[in-house]
Amino acid sequence: RSTTTCFEPGRRWTLQSASPGYTGIFDYRVDAEGSGTRVTHTADIRPSGLRAWLMLPLVIRGDRRHRRRALPNLKRLLEGSP
Repeated sequence: RSTTTCFEPGRRWTLQSASPGYTGIFDYRVDAEGSGTRVTHTADIRPSGLRAWLMLPLVIRGDRRHRRRALPNLKRLLEGSP
C-alpha cells in the first residue's frame, strides 16, 4: 500500500509505502538541466525483522529494475505524449 505524501506537478512526487517486513519512502524529482531534464529518484527502504534484512539486497535490486523500466513511461508523461 502506498500513500502520496508530496506532489508538486512537474517537479516532485513522494510516496510512502508499506508491505510486510518493509516500509519505504520513494521520492522523484524533476529538474531542468540545459536543454534536457534530470530525474532523480531516491528510495529509503527500511526492513523490520531478520528475514527482511536478509532479503533486502533482492528487494533493492528489484526496486532498481522496476524504476529503470518505468523511466520511458515517465519520459513520455513529462513530454506530454499520449
